[in-house]
Amino acid sequence: MDQALEYRTFTYDTRHYWDLTRGNTLATRVLVGRSDGNNPQTFQIGGFSTLRGYPDYSILGSRVMLANLEFRFPFIQQLGVVGPLPLGLFNLRGVGFLDLGSAWYAGTAPPLTVDIDGHRRLSALKMGFGTGIRTTMFFMIFKLDAAWRTDLVDVSQPRWMFSIGPEF
Repeated sequence: MDQALEYRTFTYDTRHYWDLTRGNTLATRVLVGRSDGNNPQTFQIGGFSTLRGYPDYSILGSRVMLANLEFRFPFIQQLGVVGPLPLGLFNLRGVGFLDLGSAWYAGTAPPLTVDIDGHRRLSALKMGFGTGIRTTMFFMIFKLDAAWRTDLVDVSQPRWMFSIGPEF
């Protein structure tokens, strides 16, 4: 008996970076994906690299759409103690971001927004925004972000995320 998984997965991920001036950059990413078959893959979004403001990998589905917008800027060029061996942070960069996305399973068409008490709120469509700082040390990028999720009416408490790794 052949026990192989059967699925077909398509993903499209595009990114663009605009160098504005003097180290200021506008970065965008759009990701869409779909998985079909007897054993479709499950996309997992939420957290530090996708929808900041939401718990890591908390939004699941065999379909996914995600958009990230970041404004990256110089924050502090050098901060530290000067001497024979300079110690401190160098090239501290700031970021402001907006994340928008959703994941769902085939056969379900969740409403992107709903009307509750006369207020139009996001439903299946999730949105997060925030700010953060970045620095590079030992060829690694260290990131600290504060992110909030919103449904366009209410805003959550901040979610703090520390991560090490590349930016999109």
